[in-house]
Amino acid sequence: IEASRPDLDAIADLLKEAKMWGIAPDKEALSHQLAAQLETQMLGFIDDPDDDAAMINATGLLHLFKEIILAPNLWRVQNLYFAMLDGVYTERLVQPGHETWRESFESLGRMLNIKVS
Repeated sequence: IEASRPDLDAIADLLKEAKMWGIAPDKEALSHQLAAQLETQMLGFIDDPDDDAAMINATGLLHLFKEIILAPNLWRVQNLYFAMLDGVYTERLVQPGHETWRESFESLGRMLNIKVS
């Protein structure tokens, strides 16, 4: 989880293996790590809005950890998202060729419980 580009498949495998063996994850620690990693991904995404990997990683991490019902404090990540919503997203609404980017960005917003449109 702490890697600059987390291996989502490896994390999913570890979570499945822990579940198979009846090992309950430390939800508080994982929630803290998830929030920190999401913040790192969003900061990278703000620096380079065309960094698809950062958006994919952020969305993937949220999907993975939703399965184990984590409740990370995401207010910083949500604030970063709002900054992009008011800036880059608004600019790309009128620019042709960014449909896939907008769809992915909106999906990330939904995962963060933010209504985009």
